[in-house]
Amino acid sequence: MIYIYAVVEGQTEEKFIKDILNPYLEDYGKFIYPIIVKTKTGHKGGITEYKPIKKDILSLLKDRNVYVTTMIDYYGLPSDFPGMQTRPKGNIYQKVSYLELEFHRDINHERFIPYIQIHEFESLLFSDIQVFSSEIQNYLHKIVNKFPNPEEINDNPNTAPSKRIEQAYKKAGLTYNKLLGVEILKRIGINTLKSRCQHFRGWIDKLISL
Repeated sequence: MIYIYAVVEGQTEEKFIKDILNPYLEDYGKFIYPIIVKTKTGHKGGITEYKPIKKDILSLLKDRNVYVTTMIDYYGLPSDFPGMQTRPKGNIYQKVSYLELEFHRDINHERFIPYIQIHEFESLLFSDIQVFSSEIQNYLHKIVNKFPNPEEINDNPNTAPSKRIEQAYKKAGLTYNKLLGVEILKRIGINTLKSRCQHFRGWIDKLISL
């Protein structure tokens, strides 16, 4: 069994790792356990600066028997994150790949596998909108048709994936919360996520290949 720590930024990602990703990876002889990053105030959750996440990763890597990965959103990364000030002007995949490379260089450890979610956790929910109710599907269908794949749904503060889903629920007279997103992903499944989200697929394949 290969053991992996996943440094995440909140309870949503923590639940996703525990309830969905770990059972999937166990079939490949991998056990992954989430660790919510500690903020500078001592509270867990959210990334407002780079220093706390680097500290947590380096601390976890002291255990010689584990790998360490991350699941953090591109949307809202702090300005002091490695590579943020020198990002290329290319597409989102080029930008995030560059940030992951700079992230890896800064941590500088062979057992570190950086992963930055494009654009945020809720991007994954657009992989199969058929799991939503018909009222919500009608709204999301228009969004999905505008983009080549879920990972390219943009990160404007008003139109980020989470904002779009919140609006869809509101139009249907319902309320969306992030933990509900994990239950939706259970119905979608990892294999569908991999087929629709190439950057996510690359991360999962790396973990499987350890």
